[in-house]
Amino acid sequence: MEKSILADYYVVVSRSGDPAVWQWEIHRRLRPLGVRLYGAGFVSQAGARLAGETALKALLREMAKIGERDRQ
Repeated sequence: MEKSILADYYVVVSRSGDPAVWQWEIHRRLRPLGVRLYGAGFVSQAGARLAGETALKALLREMAKIGERDRQ
């Protein structure tokens, strides 16, 4: 997958309605994803960030697989 495409996706970490609960969400810079990719219920900002970055890596891996299949 091209580096410019990889840089287009990022993770946002924020507090949910409860100030003791954190959540992550994957965003795309150039245009909306079309779906909401998120996880909630984390007790720390670091935990939410780690989970979000893990989810983003998994998403990008799957996108790369699909791209490879499409090129074949």
